[in-house]
Amino acid sequence: LAVFFAFLAVPLAGRFLETGRLRWAAGYVATSVLGLLSHLTFLHAMLGLVTWTAYRAVRRPHPRSTVSRLVLLHAAPLAALAALYWIDLRHVILGGGPVHPAGDMIASVASLVVGGPEQGGLRGAAALASGIASIAAIVAVRRTGSDLWILFAVAGIAAPVLTLALTPGPLLFERYFVVSSAFVMLSYGWLLAAVARRSLWIAAVLTMAYLLPNGARIQRLIESGR
Repeated sequence: LAVFFAFLAVPLAGRFLETGRLRWAAGYVATSVLGLLSHLTFLHAMLGLVTWTAYRAVRRPHPRSTVSRLVLLHAAPLAALAALYWIDLRHVILGGGPVHPAGDMIASVASLVVGGPEQGGLRGAAALASGIASIAAIVAVRRTGSDLWILFAVAGIAAPVLTLALTPGPLLFERYFVVSSAFVMLSYGWLLAAVARRSLWIAAVLTMAYLLPNGARIQRLIESGR
């Protein structure tokens, strides 16, 4: 649900900044609040959305309307986050669980983004490929002239880095980065399109290399439920 609401919030925010119609702002506010309530990993998307909308808004010619539009978009979700913290999050007590070194967890997340293994000798190579592809994808988005590269860079890369810096490593798990990973994977569409303009065969090979291992995981999920 957090990924669904994160993706839904993007066009809603964009439409409001383009048209100024309150129905789009209301839709964004509702979507953001529901995203926060679905899972706190929505905060990664929220950080990216705030940064992206601020960048897009300040490029408008009327600074007063810029501030008012940003307030309409983000005041209520931020207030909802503050209320959620006061009512619930500040009372949360960290429990136990398996302890994983931060480096292993990061490598697993990066590997899974490109369909690589969670463990084993190929995990490092897949994680490296994921890092290179993520940077290349952001560059590809920027070269098209779209400002969505800011959203992808913040939600997909900067937000996880902040999480790693502010949270004790043993308390982090791969699932906490599912929203960020979804934005990274979405940006791969621009990278694949750039590759396809040069060579359809290479793009097809990359697509199959991505789909086959993920298809195997989906099959295991259907069969075993996990």
